Amino acid sequence: MTSSSAVRLLLTLLVLLPACGFDYVNLPRGTLVPAAELRARQSDEDAFIVEQIVAGEGARAFYALELKKTRPFAVQRLLARSRRGQELQRAQQDLRPIFRSLVTRAGQGDRRGLSLTGPSLQTIKQHDARGDELLWKHLELFEKRTNPQKATSLAIPYSYAARHSYGITTQEETALLFSADEAFISFHVHEETVHLFYLRGSELTVHRLTAPATRLRSGAAALHAAVSNADPAGRNNGWKLLASDLYRELLGPAVAAVSDSSLRSIYISPDDFIANVPFGVLLESTQRPLLERLRVTYLPSASMYRALLGRPLLNEAPRLLAIGNPRYPEGIAPLVNAEKEATTVSEIFAEAKLLTGARATETVVTERASEFNILHFATHGVLLGRAIPDASSLLLTSDDAHDGFLTAGEISRLDLTKNYVAVLSACETSARETGVASGELGSITSAFLSAGAPSVIGSLWKVDDAGTTSLMLSFYQSFLEVGAGEALRKARLELSKREGFEHPYFWGAFVLYGWEK
Repeated sequence: MTSSSAVRLLLTLLVLLPACGFDYVNLPRGTLVPAAELRARQSDEDAFIVEQIVAGEGARAFYALELKKTRPFAVQRLLARSRRGQELQRAQQDLRPIFRSLVTRAGQGDRRGLSLTGPSLQTIKQHDARGDELLWKHLELFEKRTNPQKATSLAIPYSYAARHSYGITTQEETALLFSADEAFISFHVHEETVHLFYLRGSELTVHRLTAPATRLRSGAAALHAAVSNADPAGRNNGWKLLASDLYRELLGPAVAAVSDSSLRSIYISPDDFIANVPFGVLLESTQRPLLERLRVTYLPSASMYRALLGRPLLNEAPRLLAIGNPRYPEGIAPLVNAEKEATTVSEIFAEAKLLTGARATETVVTERASEFNILHFATHGVLLGRAIPDASSLLLTSDDAHDGFLTAGEISRLDLTKNYVAVLSACETSARETGVASGELGSITSAFLSAGAPSVIGSLWKVDDAGTTSLMLSFYQSFLEVGAGEALRKARLELSKREGFEHPYFWGAFVLYGWEK
């Protein structure tokens, strides 16, 4: 359909709908907060959210929290389309020598930060402020277009406009995104206070957790350390008590709701340290992992989920691009099993392209990624966002045009709108770094979502090569039949029951962000 045809169809609908008794002008928008009010409280938005909760305005707090969590994605996209985005790319290029130093350190287990100075770094630091300015203008224009300007004019229905832009979803609209056997849980952390928003059907309940943030943060860190232990001698069942305690404390008053036998899936929108909690590993009172009963999917925000659901439905044959064990910078150990994994995965699909070693260049990957609807990366991932915004990277082979660091910023500018799933079989690709602002587009997983991938599978800690290969093969065997969420759940459970792989270190790291279908 041409653009002119689409306009004519829309105008025809606007004429016909009133005759059918459909009130398109007064479609329910739900409970929102004006952009001007939110902008005035931008410097203390977390305090504003808590104020709304205390005042009994849970729906307004929900909307403000959605803006906070969606902002990084909207800013990144708006910047990418502007001249400012090009300035940022040039500035990041000037910092490539520092990238190399950081990657080498990370490969050797050294996570010390660097003190960065210079005009390029200043440009990078300023880009967030410029992006915010673009976002506020965008939201103000969005509000203007969705409100009638005159008594004789028509407003674009809010729900329609939001699907074609970064409109922030309200509580009432979010309720329409999930089926009767699904629930949405959104966390908010401010100082020592942690709130949980639980939405199932049309009912929203907001709970203040009894445990303070410090205690929950400590419990989450202890569990993470216990389940991510790569040393066989250090693995034991001590993680079970930690997982059981954190289940009760982190879900708090919502435990009874989550325990409802009619519930089949939960969608978690984390905040701050909660992004690194492996919810599927948490133990219910029956001492079984939550993963056994429920599909657990992570979302940056409900607004991002709505944007993913608004994508055109595609029905094309699977085409896989598999990248395994590229040629790494000096000091980074090769991943022989990763190459075997990518090779084996590529043999599952009739139409697949395999890139390994010297062939797995950043140029080839970035130029051809949009041609494939399944992307599989079996390579090193490094967290660099604490030193340089959007610098966390997947390591590829360098060439004349690129240095081999496929950064989060570069990933977010790819066109992955025809993608089905991106599988990041690498270390810590879904982990949120300490010291990075909550919600910042720093993780590699977030960058793939921003680029248009509807489903992204990443890891919360450094993973085991052998276990990961087995898990991935199991995932692909059922992915096209049951969807990414259920396929990942089944693969993790199968691996957890294999002798020698019972510990969560092997099966607990991988999580799904985005669309589980």
